[in-house]
Amino acid sequence: MKKKKLPKVSPSPSQCGLETPSGIQSLLLFLFLIAVVGGIYLFIYRPAPSKIENWVKHPKKIPSLDIALMNLECAKGLNGTEDLNIPETLEMLDQWAAQIKKRTDQLMGRFYVNPENYNHSEAYFRMLAFVSILQSDYSVRYKEDSLFRLDNPSLPDELFFKDAKDIFIHGIMEKARQGTCASLPVLYVSLGRRMGYPLYLVPAKKHLFLRWDDGKERINIEATTEGFG
Repeated sequence: MKKKKLPKVSPSPSQCGLETPSGIQSLLLFLFLIAVVGGIYLFIYRPAPSKIENWVKHPKKIPSLDIALMNLECAKGLNGTEDLNIPETLEMLDQWAAQIKKRTDQLMGRFYVNPENYNHSEAYFRMLAFVSILQSDYSVRYKEDSLFRLDNPSLPDELFFKDAKDIFIHGIMEKARQGTCASLPVLYVSLGRRMGYPLYLVPAKKHLFLRWDDGKERINIEATTEGFG
């Protein structure tokens, strides 16, 4: 004998509790409560947008931002930033800039007495004093590791970018006070702008240098050499 196939039985609306208006209302209320609770959770616990995300949304504000802050925010989370403290680093930059400015003002008499020794340029003298003070009083210099020599064409990118301390300015602020062509120009510009100097970064092939440009004079400064490069 052939077995008879039993018909599939689906639950009726009454069995689901949806036949009556009250059942439908209960379901809609349940879904509404889920949506509300989920929305509240996302509002409270979603991570706040980072500074970088806010900057990307408002690119017109970027030129007015502190280049040091932008540099340090970009470094966050990379190898070599485990001890990064952005507020402390920015405070140290402020202190350095104030001290360098004070020392530079004390030296300005040399320029006024013999301007011919400095190309009759106050901008030239100020940058000469700035670099000299930074290198002599704060021992800021290019990284001494032989692998990072500027004339070493065999230095692979994966080694150069391995440690954020070699790329971002927080590495220079440590005891060694050493940096590279990626970090030293940014440090110079960060300090100079705190002193009111019109300094800008200039990119070159696998290199950065900085420039004084006040609309009247343009002076290029090489941050990786000893003295006023």
